[in-house]
Amino acid sequence: MCAGAMLHSRLARVVYGAREPKTGAAGSAVDLFSNTQINHHTAITEGVLASECAATLQSFFLERRQVRALQAQPLSDDALRTPTSVFGALQGYPFTSRYFNAGPALRRWRMHYLDEGSTDSTAVVLCLHDVTGWSYRFRSLIPALAKKGMRVVVPDMIGFGMSDKPKKDAAHTVALHLESLGKLLEHLQLSSLVVVGEGTGIQVARLLVSMLPNSALQVCQLWTGTEAMMDASEADGLPYPDKGYQAGLRAAPRLTKQLATAVTGLASAESGLGYCVWNGDMNTFADYLETMFLRR
Repeated sequence: MCAGAMLHSRLARVVYGAREPKTGAAGSAVDLFSNTQINHHTAITEGVLASECAATLQSFFLERRQVRALQAQPLSDDALRTPTSVFGALQGYPFTSRYFNAGPALRRWRMHYLDEGSTDSTAVVLCLHDVTGWSYRFRSLIPALAKKGMRVVVPDMIGFGMSDKPKKDAAHTVALHLESLGKLLEHLQLSSLVVVGEGTGIQVARLLVSMLPNSALQVCQLWTGTEAMMDASEADGLPYPDKGYQAGLRAAPRLTKQLATAVTGLASAESGLGYCVWNGDMNTFADYLETMFLRR
């Protein structure tokens, strides 16, 4: 229809970027403009910024699929879902929200995550928040790493951030977080991981790495007192409009003790794995990771 309208309008030239092999009528599936039976011939220039155009189209349709997926993921009656309107005025969080449903094994609770940067990166940075935080804590680090050409995956653990929030305190366990994170990584087919943990997220990171032998390159601990983390803490309460959403927060002290106990004795299992502690600027941290994993 578009090609027909162009021909009837007698456009002299059409310029496009990415091909559409299924339905494109300007040389992709068919070439209507080269038909000699048509008395007007429009010149075609193709492939202009082809990769950028393809990425834009893929991103658009991915978001459409995400919306359909959201509509197909009803909220279970044992959990709550923070209304998206709560996050409408959030500053410094221009990222595309994505969602993953781990299936009946995890009661179909929906996990929110961010997936930013280059999918061609040789290493993927997985950022895990403190048990009282959420993905917003990494809002300064994400663009710094993406600018370096690295892929950054930042999940909200179930019960926190934009993920579904089980109503009962007892539902929030270390096993829940490890299993749901493991299923997300399997779903995204991620390997060559640099796992970054903030606060108690470092303990989650160490336990997760112990479950994924040969998948991690390094574990990095971000000091909770860094300026970027402190600035983000002002938004920590947004995902919890009232007490009904706060079971995860109430369970946080218990989770913290369980994590501390669980990581005891991991040192031998982590031999040969790189480890760093960072308490400085996020851009400098991005420089460090770029040097370690993109320029080696």
